[in-house]
Amino acid sequence: MERDRASMTSHPIPIGKAARRLALLCAAVFVATACSGSATLAPTTTVATPNPSATQPPVEKVTFRLDWVPTGTSAYAYLAVAKGFFTEQGLDVTVEPGQGSKPSIDLVANGSDTFGSAEGGVVVQAVTQGEKVKMVSSTYPAGGNGILALKSSGITKPQDLVGKTVGIPTASSAFQLWPAFLAANNIDPNSVKVVNLASSALVTQLVAKTVDAVGIYPFSSGAPLDAAGTPTSSFLYSDSGVNTLGLGVIASLSTIQAKPDVVRRFVAAIVKAIAYGGAHPDEAAAALVSLNPDLKLDQAVAQQVWIRFFAARDTANTKGHPIGWMAAADWTQTEDLLNKYAALNSNMTIDNFYTNDFLPAQ
Repeated sequence: MERDRASMTSHPIPIGKAARRLALLCAAVFVATACSGSATLAPTTTVATPNPSATQPPVEKVTFRLDWVPTGTSAYAYLAVAKGFFTEQGLDVTVEPGQGSKPSIDLVANGSDTFGSAEGGVVVQAVTQGEKVKMVSSTYPAGGNGILALKSSGITKPQDLVGKTVGIPTASSAFQLWPAFLAANNIDPNSVKVVNLASSALVTQLVAKTVDAVGIYPFSSGAPLDAAGTPTSSFLYSDSGVNTLGLGVIASLSTIQAKPDVVRRFVAAIVKAIAYGGAHPDEAAAALVSLNPDLKLDQAVAQQVWIRFFAARDTANTKGHPIGWMAAADWTQTEDLLNKYAALNSNMTIDNFYTNDFLPAQ
């Protein structure tokens, strides 16, 4: 026993270490007092781990078919990709180039593309003819179609086209509205020769003087020529008696009915991109150029086109309203003009053509 006591005292444990061991032991068994005898277990609190899937919408893969090849007018779509505005809405969006409003409408109507960009006037024509689509947001409500010519041609007004050759892609909105443009300006269709050109060939054929003028968005295609030292002249359909609605986002009726939340999220991203691009035109142009490297676009020119696009986007009826909002009066006027000049013979109510229901709450 003496030897055991000697053994126990020959290697004394420092008091500090003993105290720490005791404290750790007390903490481990949740003793409320200084380990004096009666232990009380503390209540357990469960902290919920945030579930991202509970707050974030499911990722949806969609496509957006432009109405034309990428230019400064479509910078907003690429800005939405670059800034992550689509991603914020749980959307994985592929932006595809277009060949005109009518092909975009066809691709959306048959389900090949989820969303598309198209002119309001062409939407009215297509819906009247049975296409199951609807515009869910405007992007450029003021119509931008018109005639572009070289300044040296002397073409400055509609009547100057008599006896001339005009290149217009037959799938484009400029061609779809061409009969109305001629009728509104009392021009005999047989007095102007129209040739079908690919959208990619319009500017090159104009510069080569194969055609005297082209049907196009003048401010988007004329700007690069002017910047390169080839002066142009132009006029708009809207200034020549055919003031139909401009560009907007379309969706099929089946998508609107089956996936209204996807439509709402897509529109929210588009509206945000247009607003952001208006305040940051340099970033809008940079996104367009960087995401289309094969086109070798001039960023400075693209920025100027976007600035003009943004500044001139409103009609008299949409000024002062949120981006994306569409006026009933503009749709009524569009339908009336097409009935008058393009033999549309539509008696549909305008709610068949558009809705503001998917715009973000203000």
